[in-house]
Amino acid sequence: MIVRTATPSDAQDMVSLLQEVVDAGGTTAIQGIVPTDYFDAIITGAGETTCCFVAIAPKDMIAGLQYVRHSANLPPNVGSIATFALLGATQRGIGAMLFKATLQEAASIGFIEIDATIRADNTSGLAYYSKLGFSDFEVSRDVPLADGKRVDRISKRLTL
Repeated sequence: MIVRTATPSDAQDMVSLLQEVVDAGGTTAIQGIVPTDYFDAIITGAGETTCCFVAIAPKDMIAGLQYVRHSANLPPNVGSIATFALLGATQRGIGAMLFKATLQEAASIGFIEIDATIRADNTSGLAYYSKLGFSDFEVSRDVPLADGKRVDRISKRLTL
């Protein structure tokens, strides 16, 4: 497995991977159809501070992706992280490999903390970020998803 910086040519494969995760449900707050341009600004930076990595499996298939970007609801020096793995590829160390690259890059572009906000019912996501050293920061209660379902969100933070 190779981890590298995402490029614009990866964008559509990244959208496809994310769409599979969204369609499976239960782990991301994103619902519905993922826009084809979802990753464009994340990959290029397009006016915001970002870093984005992909894990490439044999046959040049994207097995996972991770990004950190500025979020309007966070201080400018706190990045918001998201991690997605190909269905069936979790528990294979993809997230840890991505995080090693992300951690170094996020610090070098000026973030001093990273925030991971996870659905409270996403136990594997909560465990993943805890394993990486993130600590509970705050809980937002009864946050509605696009389909109207309400779920708590747990924010975890890691100081770089």
